[in-house]
Amino acid sequence: MTLTTIKDDIKAFGKKKHGYMTGYIAKQEELHKQLQNGMIGEKYAKDQLEAYKLEGDTYSRDTYNKIHAEIEKQHELELEALKEKELSVTADDVAELTLLASMKMTKDELLGYFEKYKNKPLAIKKLWSIAEQYPEIAIDLELFNAEQALESLILFFKQQLSYCHYSLLINGDKIQAVTTEMVVNSDAPELDRRLDEYLNK
Repeated sequence: MTLTTIKDDIKAFGKKKHGYMTGYIAKQEELHKQLQNGMIGEKYAKDQLEAYKLEGDTYSRDTYNKIHAEIEKQHELELEALKEKELSVTADDVAELTLLASMKMTKDELLGYFEKYKNKPLAIKKLWSIAEQYPEIAIDLELFNAEQALESLILFFKQQLSYCHYSLLINGDKIQAVTTEMVVNSDAPELDRRLDEYLNK
């Protein structure tokens, strides 16, 4: 499984969970009509709703556990891949970084050095301390720290997964079903954007 597959699974999970929410509402209304017309008994209607809710809750729990395990597994694989890309700092790098610490730099120059050393975590750490001398220059650490960017992405994936599992309740609440549809639809492009941002570093 890849990060892209996980992203797609989270999106599908949110949509299917929303489907269970709206399905429960439809089933509730249908059973209410049948109950009003004397076609079914109250116990049968209650049992049908409980069975549908149990099906949805079981799907949610199983899917949450499966995707969560995949996120953890992929997180470890990505960390290993990042470690393999890491380069060590040479004596020339140390000399250059020492010189940079004593020079006045522009934002573009500083960003250029961050880009140059992006696969050397120790050099990035030193550049970060150099950048502290320039509070007027805002630098997004995630642009040059792949591990930090990965942690941020993994956290976002887990938040979205938890939202789908714990916040999308199959309980017949029509207002929640409508707002959930809006949230699920608006979160999908954000999942895409965050993953694309990470993959294109």
